[in-house]
Amino acid sequence: TYLGGVDTGDSVRIRTNGTDKAVFETGGNVGIGTIGPGDFGANFRNLEIYGTSGGQIRLNGNGVVDTVVSSNAVSSTAVVGTRSNHPLTFITSSTEAMRILSNGNVGIGTSSPGAKLDVAGSVYATGGALYASGTGSIGTNLLLASSGAAPNIQFYRAGWQNWFIGSPNN
Repeated sequence: TYLGGVDTGDSVRIRTNGTDKAVFETGGNVGIGTIGPGDFGANFRNLEIYGTSGGQIRLNGNGVVDTVVSSNAVSSTAVVGTRSNHPLTFITSSTEAMRILSNGNVGIGTSSPGAKLDVAGSVYATGGALYASGTGSIGTNLLLASSGAAPNIQFYRAGWQNWFIGSPNN
């Protein structure tokens, strides 16, 4: 079966019951639920899914891994995630950079986070503060551990070291 426009420059439309359901524009943009998918310029191609309550892309891997990207106009939310009991991973340059497990643990640089936030590597923060709070019999703890040099805490203000807690020999 061949679908095509009558003349050069015509878009291809799919209709049911006299209503356009999808359009394939000559520039390469595809619209589902809209006959005018957005255009971000000559070097971009777009897939726009429009619905009065929202749009959704659902990827289902043989009924095992169910992934969704959706928007909900009623609750004003956007969702990216899995609908099955599987982790959501983010990759860059074909390498995993971050993983969110089904229990809510987030790992950056690790594929098996053991806490709500588990970072393998250094964490650098500017312009803010580090807050920790706890309840119960344990309270709030700050733990510094090192397998090499002794851990230490240094306090700086305006580029000057004001306080140092740690071992002076390492």
